[in-house]
Amino acid sequence: MTEISTGKRPYDGYELNNALALAICNGLRPEFAEGTPECYIELAKQCMDSNPQNRPSAEYVYSKVDQWKTIMESENLTNNEELDIRVKFIDADDIIKKTSLESLSMLQNKYSSKLIDVQEITKILKVSTQFNLISKQLASSITDLSIQDSEFQKE
Repeated sequence: MTEISTGKRPYDGYELNNALALAICNGLRPEFAEGTPECYIELAKQCMDSNPQNRPSAEYVYSKVDQWKTIMESENLTNNEELDIRVKFIDADDIIKKTSLESLSMLQNKYSSKLIDVQEITKILKVSTQFNLISKQLASSITDLSIQDSEFQKE
């Protein structure tokens, strides 16, 4: 969905390597083009949720896109929300037309398949998760000690 919005592949300009894969696992998401309708961005962000359980079903995505298509094809809209959606998509089209889109054929060698070290990324993520857990436990312990110390000083 970001590629449709920007005319560029996601993470354009990034080297496709383990560092990028790790950054994506830690929440890096591609950007959207200026003027992209907020309803479109919201749906795309739901689709990119790091928790697969929070992502919408293909049926839901289809129904939203079909709803937008129907709004764009309708001649007589009376609903203000639908009119607003239509205007935002038309404005986004105008912005995209003004933006020069890169030719994907020029980038084919950059976007060929590459192996990534899934085991290494998994190991780094586990270490990062363990570090975050230990940090939270340490912060909690310090807070508990501070509370106990302040209570001791009151006595």
